[in-house]
Amino acid sequence: PYTIIKTFSSKPFYQFHNHLKLDYFLNMNDNPNIDVVSSNKPIIAIDIDEVLAHFIPKLADFHNENYGTSLTVEHFNCYEFHKVWGGSLEETSSKVMSFFDSPYIHELSTVSGSYDALKLLKQDFSLHIVTSRQHIVEDLTRQWIYKNYPDIFDEIHFGNHYTKNGISRSKSDICKDINALLLVDDSLIYAKNCASSGIPVILFGHYPWNRPNDIDKLMFTHSNGKCLIHEVNTWDQVVGKVYQLINQNIINIDNSVTSESTDTFNSNQKSHNHIRIAAIQMCSTNNKEINFQSIERLISRAVAEGGAQFICLPECSIFMGEKSSDILEIAEDINPTIPDSYIYKFCKLANKYNVYISVGGFPERRSDVIDKVSNSHIIIDDKGEIIYPIYRKIHLFDNPLTGLQESKTTEPGDELVCINTSFGRLGLSICYDLRFPELYKKLCAPVTNNTDKIGGAEIVLVPSAFTVPTGSVHWELLLRTRAVENQVYIVAAAQSGKHNEKRVSYGHTMIIDPWGNILDEITHEGEGICYGTFHREYFNKIRDNMPVWSHRRHDLY
Repeated sequence: PYTIIKTFSSKPFYQFHNHLKLDYFLNMNDNPNIDVVSSNKPIIAIDIDEVLAHFIPKLADFHNENYGTSLTVEHFNCYEFHKVWGGSLEETSSKVMSFFDSPYIHELSTVSGSYDALKLLKQDFSLHIVTSRQHIVEDLTRQWIYKNYPDIFDEIHFGNHYTKNGISRSKSDICKDINALLLVDDSLIYAKNCASSGIPVILFGHYPWNRPNDIDKLMFTHSNGKCLIHEVNTWDQVVGKVYQLINQNIINIDNSVTSESTDTFNSNQKSHNHIRIAAIQMCSTNNKEINFQSIERLISRAVAEGGAQFICLPECSIFMGEKSSDILEIAEDINPTIPDSYIYKFCKLANKYNVYISVGGFPERRSDVIDKVSNSHIIIDDKGEIIYPIYRKIHLFDNPLTGLQESKTTEPGDELVCINTSFGRLGLSICYDLRFPELYKKLCAPVTNNTDKIGGAEIVLVPSAFTVPTGSVHWELLLRTRAVENQVYIVAAAQSGKHNEKRVSYGHTMIIDPWGNILDEITHEGEGICYGTFHREYFNKIRDNMPVWSHRRHDLY
């Protein structure tokens, strides 16, 4: 483990990423039959130049300064540089080597959005660099990657193209050797080469060296009739495209191109082993329609950019009033058959985008209690149907520190709720519930079968609107504690920012895995989306190798 850390990170061992420490733990000598968690991840191959690094602009600057030209990126209408600036192949090779020896090579900037997008992909995939660069610049290349993309890439493979020294390998051969799911590249030539071998490619196709042959790429299809070359312009689009290709069964996470439905991400039927989750952060106000428009916009983005199949909204997503009594006026019956009600609209949204939606903290009108509502948590499936029962918040936030008194307008619930879905079992909670560990023990305790009413949760939802004084000291601490002590995924969608003159929320929406790793987090104030993927194999491995549930001393406590 120490050798790996010295190679890929400047952090000392005790600070290194929890995933590596977990992999080591799961592979200790007394567990010889346990595979490394990350080793099972499917591989995505990533090119460097113009995908991770802005190479051509600096190459043009170098040529202009040394050879008196006025080249721009637009002049590079092909990747055969001798055709761009003239001269023989030998002269061109010499110029490129001089470029690698120049200060310009150390000034390469990263492509916008690449690091954040790769961090998201790293959750579910092993990321390998597959580059055409020569072996002679291997050390320089590795230094640049480790500096600009720390802890992202597991391997770097050099094609050694455009040189007479050593053996060259095509990108398609490298991708096949490492069993890559797909390649992310900027060259249509390489894209066609890989697609001809049945390897899907996500292509940054807007560069000038791709334009003359744009139409030709549509010829490369798989046996299922679906195109293997897919154009994008930004790294945000790359993430969405990866999960779209999985959902469309063009690729699967068993490391193969497929034309048949497999047990993987699927846009029509959510897998029982995986689900792509988006937790949405909002700054809701007292305008329900504007809030709902924001919700739809964020859901649309989560599906398109992040491949989300399960959307989790924060507490009070549809309404955050200026005074506590405001909620009494806007509360609704939970009846999806009432046109123009917001429950009806939420159900339509789920059906429209083919996603599950967690609507946490919805103001439900009470027929049995005057001047009180329920703070209700509703799960809607991807067909737009409510999955019953509905959870009604049981712990109300009456807090001297902040002056808030939720019980003035809210009636507490009296029932715990776990929900069965096509992808797994959910445990429902809301905000202040987070401070009561007994609730989560009940929701998450293993059960013999999913017909049991309570227990067996694999994913626990905590839609919230934490205040700044409490959130700044306890939010992350409590969430990660609940994840670790119950060995479950935690999805905590949160309100963030200033809602009105009286109310500000802490934010920091996050998704946490059963080992306590933060898969993704929103650190800025206001709207945002973070992503994570539930993996049943990973969930089971955590519980099998740290069997705390079976070690509990029920005879003593």
